[in-house]
Amino acid sequence: MDLIAAGKGDAKTRFQASNINNQGRYDFDIITTPNIYFSYNDPNGMRAMSLNTPKLNPKTALLWVNDNQGLTRRLGRSYAFDLARANAGNRYVELDVLHLGAPAASAEIVREWLLRLAPPKPAG
Repeated sequence: MDLIAAGKGDAKTRFQASNINNQGRYDFDIITTPNIYFSYNDPNGMRAMSLNTPKLNPKTALLWVNDNQGLTRRLGRSYAFDLARANAGNRYVELDVLHLGAPAASAEIVREWLLRLAPPKPAG
């Protein structure tokens, strides 16, 4: 916060961040701006999924993919997914993969979900 107050909110800076997995908490360094870092870590900001999913436009479908490692998996779908407004396109999926493997493992799920939301238009 001192950097932001000093007018250095957009200067790239090294921060120590942490995460929690099945083995416990681990720390790592990231390089970003103070504005981005503090915005992301604001307890009332965009990272606060349980506060933000209820604010989604009811016309917005939500795909929630959980790996088997993250805190949101342990908290379950009631943590935030179930707080989203009802939408026929909403889908919750749990995968038996580690966090970094989730994007590749969910590629087909994402593809199918998107095609259900917006099927291809017939040619001509």
